[in-house]
Amino acid sequence: MSRPGTSRGPLLGAVAITAISVAAIWIAQGTENLCPAIYPAPASCSVDARTTPALVGTVLVIGLLAVTLVLAWRPGAARVAVGVLAAVGAVVPWWVFTSAGFIVDGTAMALLLCSAASVVIGVTSARRIRPGASTSTPVTP
Repeated sequence: MSRPGTSRGPLLGAVAITAISVAAIWIAQGTENLCPAIYPAPASCSVDARTTPALVGTVLVIGLLAVTLVLAWRPGAARVAVGVLAAVGAVVPWWVFTSAGFIVDGTAMALLLCSAASVVIGVTSARRIRPGASTSTPVTP
């Protein structure tokens, strides 16, 4: 049972954003590093160079989901929280991806799609249409 005046749309959107973002973070973490052929190799060329940013990003995104769920009873605050979650969910996978070098390949395209999905879901779930309001465009003669 939901409280009067609350909507499940922003909450479902927040859960979807979190799922997409966490999946994108771990996809980005698993990509191979592009490293120069020098000795000793830079620190960003280690096998686990993206692990720490991935863990921090995952905790951040899940923490923002928790904040969104706590603020769900205040519609204005929930919309803001979903917007922040969408922005962070779009940026964190790229932060993880670029933390150990940048490679443009299929993974970059997958991350771009995940980031776009986070933003689109955030915008659509944060919008609220008043009950009884018409969503059609009025036609004027």
